[in-house]
Parts: sequence; C-alpha cells; structure tokens
Amino acid sequence: MLRRSPGSKKENFKMKDKGEEKKAAISGKKVAAKRQPTRASALLNSGADAEAKSDELYQQIDDAISDAKALPRHVAKRTLVKGTVIKVDPSGVVVDVHAKSEGVVPAREVSREELMAIKPGQEVLVYVLADEDEGGRLLLSIKRTESLRRWIELESAKMEEQPVKCIISEVNAGGVLVDIKGISGFIPSSQLDPNRVYKLIGDKTINKESFASELPMHLGKLVGEEMEAKVVEVDREQNRVILSEKLLGTSLSVKKRESTLSKAKVGDVLEGVVTDVRPYGIFVNAEGLDGLVHISEISWDKVDNTADFFAAGDKVKVMLIGLDEEGRRVAYSIKRLQADPWEAAVKKYKVGEMVEGTVTKVAPYGAFVKLGEGLNGLIHISELSDDLVLDPNEVVSKDQKIKVMILSISPEERHLGLSLRRAEGEKKRDRNIEIRDTKKNEAKAKKTVKKAEITAKITKKKVSAKKAATKKNKDSAGKTKSKMAKNEKHEE
Repeated sequence: MLRRSPGSKKENFKMKDKGEEKKAAISGKKVAAKRQPTRASALLNSGADAEAKSDELYQQIDDAISDAKALPRHVAKRTLVKGTVIKVDPSGVVVDVHAKSEGVVPAREVSREELMAIKPGQEVLVYVLADEDEGGRLLLSIKRTESLRRWIELESAKMEEQPVKCIISEVNAGGVLVDIKGISGFIPSSQLDPNRVYKLIGDKTINKESFASELPMHLGKLVGEEMEAKVVEVDREQNRVILSEKLLGTSLSVKKRESTLSKAKVGDVLEGVVTDVRPYGIFVNAEGLDGLVHISEISWDKVDNTADFFAAGDKVKVMLIGLDEEGRRVAYSIKRLQADPWEAAVKKYKVGEMVEGTVTKVAPYGAFVKLGEGLNGLIHISELSDDLVLDPNEVVSKDQKIKVMILSISPEERHLGLSLRRAEGEKKRDRNIEIRDTKKNEAKAKKTVKKAEITAKITKKKVSAKKAATKKNKDSAGKTKSKMAKNEKHEE
C-alpha cells in the first residue's frame, strides 16, 4: 500500500499537469489518469469525509501500480507483442502496445485486405521492427507476425520434440529442401527414412561409388510429397532449419520397441521390415524390435549371397529365436517358418536311388547339387568320374542338370552324399544292356523275318503244287469226258 507523508493532505494532493501525466503513464490508462486529479480535488474539497475519500484515491493508485499490465513496458526489437488498435487510416495502423509510446504499422507492413478489416479497439498481434521511428513511435508490422509465429512454433516443436509437417520442394546433392508453411528447411539425405530411399531405388543394385551421384535423381521423385519430420536445429538469425525424418521414426520406434519387448517371447511370430542387408545376414525391425536373421537362418537352401534373397525395405515374417532380458541381442529366423525339406527327404529318397538335380556350386573338393527346395547334396571329387579329376570344373558346371546316385542320407548332419560316376556307371550298364537287348531283338527279328520268308516260300510251293494238281485233275477230267463221249458215239 502507498502511505501518506506526515504533512498536510492538501499539500500532498496538489498535483500539477505534469504530475498528472506521469501518473497516467503509470496506469496505462490516459483517460482514467486525467480524471484522477479532478476526483482528487473533489475529495480534498468535500469537507468532513475528505480523509476517507483520500484513502480511496490512494487505494486506486496502489491498485494501478500493482497491475503489471498497466505499467509501461519495454518492448524489444524483433519480438511479438499484443496491442489494441487506436486508429486506422490509409497510411497505416496506430496500436497501443502498453509501452512508453504508441506503435505504428505502416501501410507497407499490412496487407490491403487486413487494413480494410481492422477496426479501432480490436486486439492484434504485431512484430516489432524498430524501437522508434522518426516520430518517436515504435515501428511495427502485421505482415511479419505470421512468419515469426511460425518460427516460434518451430522452436516450440524442437523443445517439445514434436513432429512438423512439411512439403518437399527441391532436391540437391546433400538432401531435400522442404517448405514448412512458408519457411524453408533442409533434411540431409542421411536423415531421410531408409525405407523411403530403398523404395525409390527398388531392386536396382548401386555400388557405393555411384550411390551419391545417383541419389539426387531418385530423390527427385519425392518433390511435392508431404511428410513429417523432427526439428533438429532452428536458427532464426541465420534463417536455417534442419530436420530429420529418421529421428522421428526412431523416437516412435522406441515406444513401439518398449511395448513389444514387454510382451515378446521366444517362438513368437512377428511382422517386420528388412532394414539392412549384410554378408552375414539381414537386419529386421519387427514391431519396433531390431534383430538379426543370421545367414544360416534365412533359408533351408544354401545361402551364398544374402542379397539374392532379400533387399532393404522388404516386408517379412520372422520367428523370435533369441532374446536377452534387455533386448540388446535379438535373433530372428525366417526358415523356421517354412517346412523342413529334410523331413520329406527322409521319406521320399532311398540310398542307391537315381535322382536328377542342378549343380549350384563347384568347389575344389567337389560339386553341390540341388535336388529340391531346401535340399542340397555334395558330390565329392572322388565321385565325379572313374578317371582322375584334378579340377571339378572339367566335369561339371554351375546350373548344369545331371543325374546322380544317392550314396548316403544323414538327417542328423543334414547331409546327402551323391555320386556322378556311379550314376554314369549305371548309365553305361543300362546302355550296354540296352545295346545287348537291341542286338538280341535285332537277331530275333532277323530270325523271324527268315522264318517268315521260308514259310512264305513253302506256302508258295504248296500253292503252286495245289494249282498244278488242280490243273492236272482238270485235264484228267477233260480227257475222261472226251473219252466217254467217243465211246457213246461209237456205240451208236
């Protein structure tokens, strides 16, 4: 509370015009301030109740001082402040921002539409361009308010780690430029979501040397797309905004990872996405939980090159086969979700059986042959030929289809022993048997033909003899008839 001095009340309340203006500045309400001295004079001249009413005046002044909003404030350059419109004309807008002096918004710093729409008494948000103009007033802008508000929103998004929406507007060698409601930002290519990049590249294989040069061409397909990213750096002075799409995905994945980790157990089947392909296996993010599918767990087939089976960005189902308590080591399997071909092989094939397969690899010690999906066997170099073999490539080649004999089946070791030379030996024996049978058949056919020829000759002779006999009988009958006719004629 304000306290009166021990002197006369009248002397304490004799205010000059200058003192009145000072109190008006303290209250921030000029009209009210101008009325206070009049009211004070009235209180002083009121007679018996002057002392009570002067106490009321002191209370009003005390309330005005305690009201922080009523005090003149220092308005800093390049800040946003709220104010009340006092006057509007074609030259601009006069605004009271509760500072030592009024502010003015020149016509160039407000759009024509807004200038026509603004009315006295209306609250507006303004941007402080300069502390004072030539007339001693604050220089303000309404146009730049929206831009600054967006900068403040970006700073707030960075502090609160909230994603912002942006549109890809341009691509350069380092990444992509984005538009964030009129503010330009940049996302380095290393901070883009890997899945987005892999989808752009597709199945095409790009080596490290050409990747950097070809990436902008692929990223160009993204221009015009809307995306969300996390604000990494905001520098209003340098007009620079750096964002990251990868970090956004990471922060979201952390929550998802924790959720999956709390309920996941060995044997669970999860859906995921291939995030990286390495010579020793593939990395998969399954429901937020990153893990490795070792090369031995990719397929029942022999895997020499992991890239032949999967590419980054591929969707895949995996079985969780290994997990420590904190989820630092996570192991997945893909092949365990498929039927084990060995179970069928044990029932289907027998030792000594001849089967057809395809050579998948030729090694110094022999050749690998694929008999079926996930079922491979080895022809040892000693089983390639009856002749001495120094280089298996001289006998077989990759992708060649051959017939082999099954020498051994070992489900425990998941091993098939095969032989080409024995299969060839069987072929030779089969060929010899075939040749022998062919010769036998030919000889038999010749005998049959000869027999048929003899039979035909005999038949022909018989026919000829029969014809001759028939003719003889005919001739004999004719002679007999002629003789009888002669005898009848003689008797007459």
